[in-house]
Amino acid sequence: MLSLLLGLLNIECIADDYSVTCTQTSPPSDQRVQGEILDQLCQHSISLAKRFKGSNPRVVLRHKERWQQLPYCPVALDIRFSAMAQNGKVPLLISCSEHDGTPEQRWKQRLAIGVDFDVAVLLADRDISRGEALSGTGLPGPTKSPGLKKSKVPFSAMKPNVFQDNVSGYITTRKISAGSVITTDMVKKASAIRRGQQVTIAVQLKNIELTTTGVAMENGYVGDIILVQKENGRPVKCRVINEDEVRPVGGERRS
Repeated sequence: MLSLLLGLLNIECIADDYSVTCTQTSPPSDQRVQGEILDQLCQHSISLAKRFKGSNPRVVLRHKERWQQLPYCPVALDIRFSAMAQNGKVPLLISCSEHDGTPEQRWKQRLAIGVDFDVAVLLADRDISRGEALSGTGLPGPTKSPGLKKSKVPFSAMKPNVFQDNVSGYITTRKISAGSVITTDMVKKASAIRRGQQVTIAVQLKNIELTTTGVAMENGYVGDIILVQKENGRPVKCRVINEDEVRPVGGERRS
């Protein structure tokens, strides 16, 4: 019975759920049924944690009484679960059907399982005005931006549009109240080059770099391709290198 072997997996009972912390090697598989399930789900939780720069991946077996009541199966179980975790919940279908027993010995059971981990987010530690510039080294490293601080939230409770990029070069699009989690709709990139700005056009020819000047015909962030009007009046497509320098591009499409 599953209930007799849960202790072998070092599973901690929390309220009505069983929670197991995953590692890179996954929890021990001392019993085939829960061992196979936990091995697969822990790997899924670890993979998700890496994608979101998270830590402390874990699996929660919800509704302990249903796990305790799983019937015996004489063969390997068919374990199927969705690769997506909606709010940290993974639908799971366990089947015991590929054997020669009676119909009563062949069964299917649907269970709710949770995968979770801690995600680093940015919080406003004071009211931030609309249009305020942000700076810093981003997550999960140290944050230098005034008015922001790092915190951790469970993936299962994380907003879908939480901002996890480097905050340098961004400005706020609205007033942000102290304590708010920074989301993507609260910030936007500040233009590195603005329309009408005089810029340096640098051209690399073998070991020689030639420069001339022009006027930006569009706003552009670093890496964008914009139109720049050269001194002779001819527009040319250029890639934005920094706040006052561009480089011509040949045959590239504008971003």
